[in-house]
This record gives sequence, C-alpha cells and structure tokens, in this order.
Amino acid sequence: MSAPGLQTKNVFLTGGAQGLGKSYLDSLLAAGASVVFGDINPTVGAATEQELAQKHGQAKVKFIELDVTDGAKFEAAFQSAVERLGHVDLMVNNAGFMVESLWEKMIQLNYAGVVRGTFLAYEHMRKDRGGRGGRIVNISSEFVKPGSSRLVDQRSIICATWHPFSLVEASQAKSDNVTVERVQSAFMKLVLLQEMNGAILYVPLHEMNFYKMEKVNLGDSWPVKVKDGASPSTASS
Repeated sequence: MSAPGLQTKNVFLTGGAQGLGKSYLDSLLAAGASVVFGDINPTVGAATEQELAQKHGQAKVKFIELDVTDGAKFEAAFQSAVERLGHVDLMVNNAGFMVESLWEKMIQLNYAGVVRGTFLAYEHMRKDRGGRGGRIVNISSEFVKPGSSRLVDQRSIICATWHPFSLVEASQAKSDNVTVERVQSAFMKLVLLQEMNGAILYVPLHEMNFYKMEKVNLGDSWPVKVKDGASPSTASS
C-alpha cells in the first residue's frame, strides 16, 4: 500500500545507484512516488534503473549520470528531472564520499555538492517565484574510528548536512544494530513528517528508535536528542 502523501509526489535523489541510496529509492517507489536519480557510476546506475523499473514500473524511475561536483552538469541534471517529472516535490541530497587523502574532493562532494543541490531545489520550489513548495532532505553519516581491517560506517538521517560514501554493500550495511531496514524506516519518517522544517533525525546504535534533535539554550549540552519528534520540554531525561 502506498504511503499517504507520496502517491503523486516527484523525487530527485543523488547517489542512488547502490547502497542506502538505492534502498531509499526502493522505499519511495514502493510508497507511490515517481523518481529520477543521479549517480556518477553509469553502469551501476543503469542496472539499478532497470531493476527498479521491473519492480515498480518503467514510467516511475529514471537514471541520469551525474557528478555533483560539476555545477553545470548538476543543474542540467536537475532540469532534466523537472522536464521529465513536471516538477520536483522532494530533493534528496544523498551522494557522498569519504577518503581523507582526497580531502578536496570530499569538500567538493560532501559540502559543495549538498549546498548546490539544496539551492537548485530551493529556487525551483519557492512559492514566491511560482514554485509549488516542497521538501529538501540531506543525508549524513556519523563516521566512526577506523578498525584494523575496515572502516565502520554508522548511518544517520540529517537535514542540511553531508553524507560519506557507503563503505559496505546494502545487504551488509550495518554497524552493531544499525540495519538498512532501520535507516530506511527513519528516512521515510523524515520524508513524511508534517512538522519538520529544519528537523534533524538521528539513528543511534543499540536502540530501535530515531531522535529528532533541536538546538536549545543548554550550553555544552547541545544537541538535545528528542525521541520521535517530541519537544525538549516533554522529552524524558
């Protein structure tokens, strides 16, 4: 059954060819949305488009090769999505990269790419210039210290920040209790929240909950983690 509010919505998502980006696409399509997704890998992107089209319908999903560090190509890809869909209701900046030796690329992709995508969607959506409004969701990861043989990647859902590249396959993307399904669930809750302007949802380890974080005047105690959208005044200590 499609999720209420998504049956007629159009989505543009970056970094969707594999990993968690692909899982977000699957959830959005299952909820009834139409999606255009970008990714720097044309081979994997085309295969993902074919797989999702067979599952959800050819008219519901389209892949565009995209390097979010190239401003002109990013803008062209976004406009292609608008032309195909008619308009974009939900922008998901998911593309990211984490290799510390390539720090300049990290900045261009994880920061500049997210800002660029946010402003492209903002200008398209703003009602004072003829837009229909919409929602922008930016994905982040809490990157944990390197292990002896691999790096551990803890996933968070963040509004208005960055997201390192997934270091493990979607079927194995977990650290302790953080599973793909759990992150998918938090992502869809963020997409569907009615009161969420500026919201940050955090998916912690060892708990089957997500938290909405809000900045309040508590000095060094910020950010405050508030369970399931509750206000700081009603959250348990």
